[in-house]
Amino acid sequence: MGKGYCFGRIAGWRAVLCLFVLIDFLRWLSIKISRWLICISEVGTLGVGVMDKWMWCPDPSIGYSVRSAYHLLTHLIPVTLAAHNDVIWNKVVPLKLSLFAWRLLNNRLPSKENLNRRGMHLEDSELCLGGCGVAETIDHLVVGCDMSSSLWIKILNWLGIFGPLPNVVTDHVSQFCNIFPIGKVSQIEFQVIWLACCWSIWKKRNNRLLAYKELSLETLVENVKITSWRWLKTHKHDFDMISTRGGLFLKFV
Repeated sequence: MGKGYCFGRIAGWRAVLCLFVLIDFLRWLSIKISRWLICISEVGTLGVGVMDKWMWCPDPSIGYSVRSAYHLLTHLIPVTLAAHNDVIWNKVVPLKLSLFAWRLLNNRLPSKENLNRRGMHLEDSELCLGGCGVAETIDHLVVGCDMSSSLWIKILNWLGIFGPLPNVVTDHVSQFCNIFPIGKVSQIEFQVIWLACCWSIWKKRNNRLLAYKELSLETLVENVKITSWRWLKTHKHDFDMISTRGGLFLKFV
């Protein structure tokens, strides 16, 4: 009597459980059928003897075109230009420098901090190679370290500019390239010099880390001058100087 009662009770609970599962399944099925019917209604009326065809909804009268597709994509997807887009895609510097600039200004260069964040722990110290005892971040390496700060001071003196610069890369490029009102052409040239400085600092860091080579500050300054002059000379063959404040001219010597 007791066993039969228990088995009957278990069977009853199983029936209730199956009923709930069936109800959930029917609810899910009804939702799927409703969505399917909506999709069918959006297709339109299908008639006998009528040729099936695709219709480009953004421009039904003309049909698909690259122009209409471009218009659709640019209006559906909000396009946000990267900060300092003019510096990144400066037309004077080589393409590899544009890629370097994008990675630099978006903190995508493989600094020790970024490598550590990705789980790539270095065998040596994670501190800056300049011996300043600070963690090697992009901001510190390019504009905050004693080595890079000394280079920027030398370059500012060469340009005839005096004053402090920020210790954040994105703020640094804004102030350096717009430190006083100048024409668009000269602004492009200052962007080239800024990129040449950053490129020289990054190469010096890699040479010290990978090839154990040291470059003096004077050599680094000359590398910046030569590199920026070559890039500008390639773009403009008669180039030998840039204009600065007060109508003066700065020769690349």
